[in-house]
Parts: sequence; C-alpha cells; structure tokens
Amino acid sequence: FIIKMVGGLLKAYLLLSLVINNIVRGQSDTSGPVFIQEPPNNVDFSNTTGTKIICQSRGVPLPNITWTKSNGEPIGTVPGLRQVMDNGNLILPPFRASDYKQEVHAQTYRCIAENELGKIQSRDVHVRAAIVQPYETD
Repeated sequence: FIIKMVGGLLKAYLLLSLVINNIVRGQSDTSGPVFIQEPPNNVDFSNTTGTKIICQSRGVPLPNITWTKSNGEPIGTVPGLRQVMDNGNLILPPFRASDYKQEVHAQTYRCIAENELGKIQSRDVHVRAAIVQPYETD
C-alpha cells in the first residue's frame, strides 16, 4: 500500500511538473517585436535610381510592419512613386523629374512593428530625392 501511494505521488508529481514546464515553455514561445534591421536615419537618392528602405523585425507571433509619416499618419502605396511592400520594405522607384512630389520624396517616415505583445517604432527616416536633369552649357 505504501509503495502504491509513493508511486502514485511520484506519478502525480511528474505529471504536475510536466504541465508546469509546458505552461512556462508556452509563455517563452512568444515575444514582442524586435528590429532585425532598422531603417537608417537619412536616405538620399536620385530620381534616376530610386531606393529601397528595409525594415525587418522578429517576434512571436510575427510582427506586422507598417509605415507612417513622422506625425503618425499611416501611409500607403502611391502608384509609380511609393510602394509599401508586404515584407515591410518601403520602395521609392525611379521617377521622372516632373513626377516629383514633396509629400513623398522629401518626407520623414517611421517603420512600426507590432504584434499582440507589443509595438515598436523606428527612428525617424528622413528621405530626400535629388532630381537629375539634363542641362546644356553655352
């Protein structure tokens, strides 16, 4: 009888230890967002080259990456001028000088990474496009 009771207590202890271990491990399998690659503070580019601004983060669950202006206003794609990619990158493709838009090409952006455990924002990303135009000398 004593051996059965000790054996039963040992099984109960082992089962309880297993349950607690799974709970603790389950909590450690989640984490708030952390930048893997935060965008630079300044991005200067020409209209003939365009640029790609990379923003990558990790976390569990995988954070959603969005972009905003420095005032917090969300931005979206502007066809031919600015593309917000699903992978978190911001693309400013080459453009004609006549298509320059100050609100796109001379802007301060921020990358936001968010999951259910938290939200982080990048430093300000100051974007400046230089216009390359042909000119003639006399």
